[in-house]
Amino acid sequence: MAMAIAIAATPAMAESAFDQTVFFGDSLTDSGYYNPLLPAASRAVTGKFTTNPGWVWAEYVGDHFGTSAAPNGNGQTGDNYAAGGARIQASSVSALGAAPSVTSQINTYLTANGGRANPNALYTVWGGANDLLAASLAPAQAQAIIGSAVTAQVGAVAALQNAGARYVMVPTIPDVGLTPRFRAGGAVGMAQGTGAA
Repeated sequence: MAMAIAIAATPAMAESAFDQTVFFGDSLTDSGYYNPLLPAASRAVTGKFTTNPGWVWAEYVGDHFGTSAAPNGNGQTGDNYAAGGARIQASSVSALGAAPSVTSQINTYLTANGGRANPNALYTVWGGANDLLAASLAPAQAQAIIGSAVTAQVGAVAALQNAGARYVMVPTIPDVGLTPRFRAGGAVGMAQGTGAA
């Protein structure tokens, strides 16, 4: 996250180091995956999970490099495949419908591009927070859930690299103990969430 903020805070370079930015992830990166499913009048104020009506961090990165972070999915054709509620590999459902996993997002991108990744693009794979939340709800399976997510994320990054990606950023997991879900549990709930991260 610090890297994304640093990139966004610096002046844009005269010639961008990247000719494309492509994003995969969950609600922290989602720039409007579910917009087409919302009534037109409410899209500007509810189209994103984390910043309404402002930009998510991915949009600042895209702006910095003179590229796009427009959403992809539900009929949209941008370079931001992230969807609120997404997990790394497991299926999930958000309040607005099915959320494609991060691995599905990457597969969709690669399929649309003939199995090749643009070697001059900056890719970001940021997920796992929803897997941690799922693990917190199923303590007996927590190790298996987290282990599966880690293995799948490593595989997802490798798939991009094997397809030709040279620049892949993988931000760290946020402290989920600071989210409303864990704050509602007081100090004990927050400690549980922070421990999971």
